Amino acid sequence: MVVQTHRHLSDTLGRELQQAVGISPVFFDVLIHVAAAPWGRLTMSRLSAEVALTKGGVTRLVDRMVGAGLVDRENSSKDRRSIQVVLTTAGREALTQAIAVHIESIERHLFAPLNDDDRASLVVTLTKILGRERVDDDVPRVG
Repeated sequence: MVVQTHRHLSDTLGRELQQAVGISPVFFDVLIHVAAAPWGRLTMSRLSAEVALTKGGVTRLVDRMVGAGLVDRENSSKDRRSIQVVLTTAGREALTQAIAVHIESIERHLFAPLNDDDRASLVVTLTKILGRERVDDDVPRVG
């Protein structure tokens, strides 16, 4: 049931992201990692590790994202041999839209079907699985 739920949510959220923003979940993942990196820059090798792709796979992915106008490659000011990935203005705009769509989709497909007790139980369960302290602000509120 966990695998089926994961697949269903991943497929649904990915499809909605593609329809609303025009980017795939893997593009979204890259945009998030680059935006969260110090100074908004991430080396290709670090990006490869963070999105769990081979260096060749991340190179092809970044090629497609450069072609879509979402990211640029820039030489590192510290190491001329190192290439860094940075968001373009279009990439930042796509990320902002994608985050809003993603949050709304999670709310609609994961939390909306649950009542308050179900939501609280889900947060407790996920907190246990993640092995961290519960934060009351983690309990999603609808409406």
